[in-house]
Amino acid sequence: MIDAAGYDHGLGEARAALAAGTGLDDVLVVLRRQGFSQVDSIRAVRALTGASLAEAKETVDASPAWADLRKSHEDLQRAFVLELTDGPVAERLRGRKLAGARYLGGANPATGPVREVAHGVALDFAGGGGLLARWERAGERESLVLGDPEPAGDQVDVSATPEWQPLLGRTIEHVGVAWHEAGEHADRCAVRLEFDDGSSVVLALGEIRDGVATYAPTSVVVFFDADLARAYDPAGDGTSAWGDDIL
Repeated sequence: MIDAAGYDHGLGEARAALAAGTGLDDVLVVLRRQGFSQVDSIRAVRALTGASLAEAKETVDASPAWADLRKSHEDLQRAFVLELTDGPVAERLRGRKLAGARYLGGANPATGPVREVAHGVALDFAGGGGLLARWERAGERESLVLGDPEPAGDQVDVSATPEWQPLLGRTIEHVGVAWHEAGEHADRCAVRLEFDDGSSVVLALGEIRDGVATYAPTSVVVFFDADLARAYDPAGDGTSAWGDDIL
């Protein structure tokens, strides 16, 4: 992200350019060349046009200035869809019945609609198999990765807790994913599972501070409340943890 002085200078030039008749798409191209990130550009569009956060994000996402990153994002989405529909992960999600849940690395013993977990969440499915969602950090890359459940280690079986118990035996019908975009990269930051009774669980990068979910790359938050998941913005750029439907 650009520093405050650079942002103010770029915003002033953008206002002048718009007043002189330059199109907003062209202004966004110039802002990116000056070092504006997508988040900076969204802020600028809101300041320049009075657009809502969602409208500004849509404008920036669709602009020629960020076409290359949009293609990268779309490629990642397609790759993730293929991973879920054509790869081994497909067997672990849609159509599977939840049989159990475990927290890796322990968790706050309190119950509630949002929980913080140290390392990740392992799901067990009826008939065998399962899925592990855990955080991973490599340099500046931060992601919620999917893999095979770990058979051992510091784990807590939470299947009988008030949050997970009603989900046992339910079938996964829909899957969503949200992405955290940083510079030229986009990494998965949340995965949503919706069940056949309309209930849902969202696993996202984050932690609980003063009772509120806040972005953090080295822990996982679990949402059992759909409204809270929709309101959570792990990337800080208007992207909801509820994510986009992919299955």
